This record gives sequence, C-alpha cells and structure tokens, in this order.
Amino acid sequence: MAMNRNPVAVVSFYRFVDIADPEKVCAGLQKLCDGLALLGTVLLAKEGFNGTLAGTPASVQRVFDWLQNELQLERTIDGRWTEAAEAPFRRMRVRVKNEIVTLGRPDIQPQKHTGKHVSPAQWNSLITDPNILLIDARNHYEIEVGTFPGAVDPQTDSFRQFSKFADELGAGNQDRPVAMFCTGGIRCEKASALMQELGYPVIFD
Repeated sequence: MAMNRNPVAVVSFYRFVDIADPEKVCAGLQKLCDGLALLGTVLLAKEGFNGTLAGTPASVQRVFDWLQNELQLERTIDGRWTEAAEAPFRRMRVRVKNEIVTLGRPDIQPQKHTGKHVSPAQWNSLITDPNILLIDARNHYEIEVGTFPGAVDPQTDSFRQFSKFADELGAGNQDRPVAMFCTGGIRCEKASALMQELGYPVIFD
C-alpha cells in the first residue's frame, strides 16, 4: 500500500529593498537553499528580491529568516503560501539580474518611493470613484480572463511594455489620482513608482 506523502509548501515572495552586493547575497542564498533541499527560483537585484520556493514550511521560513538578518529588513517577509502534492520545480536557482521584475527602467526605485497600499474596503471605495484613473497592470492575456469594470487595459504582452504605455497616457490624465492592481503586487508596486516619477498626484495599489 502506498504511503501518504506530506504536501509541499509552495511560497511566492518579493521585497523591494536596497541590496548593495547582490552577488554576495546570491552565493549565500544558493548555499542555504541547496542545504535545505529547496527547489525553485529566486531573483536578486540591487532593487530587491523576488522568488518562489517549494519545500517544507520550516525550510522556507529558514530562508525568510536568513534574508531578514542578511539584509537587515525592518518588516518580516510576507509570502503567498499554497500547497502542492509535489514540487513544481526540478532544481534550485538563485540568479542576479538588473531588475527583479523587468520594466526596462532600472532607474525606477520602488524601494524608495511607491504607491500607497490600501485595504480591500478602501479599494472597493476607490474603484467606484469616477475621478480615479483605474489601471490594470497585468498583460493582455491575463486581462482577458477578467478585470474590474472601467479599468484601463495597457494592451501589453509583457510588463516591459508598460513604460511606453505610461509615457503615452499623460495627455488629459496627469491630474487624476491613479489606482492600480495586478496579480501578486510586484508589478503594480513598480508601475506605481513609475507613475509617481511621471508626476501623477496620488497612487494607490
């Protein structure tokens, strides 16, 4: 008779934070993850980290604790925790890149300034305000699955194209407060930093 196997924790997480030496953090994090038999991918850049790990909850928490200490984070790391019958990854990779989510604008720094995060109740109020410019920061395929009524579709196939959309949006809209949303938060957090750079008065995400 087959033995029951414990489900695997699959955890997605990110944080925009200054990392002075991503290569150094990469080496230490790869060693730690390998030693904990974790699988997945973590991206590191000078702007922060973004990853998904699969393994035991205790092992994932060990990684969170290590990052917390190594990067001297003020806030604990929040992950999106789910379970799977088996790990959806075959190996463990920690990589250094120019950006942890590719906008093509490494000068934009969400770790220094970004939009204001709001609660679900505040969000429901915002999206009924006709003065709010509501923008869906996801790609066109995701938007076809479903979106909020009245949300602007940037018509992008990848997040890298969002910068061009934002540059062209300005005429007639630059005095309007903006509310933005995506799937996991990382894209609209970076996109809202870009919108602030372009001079939009208030950004919610």
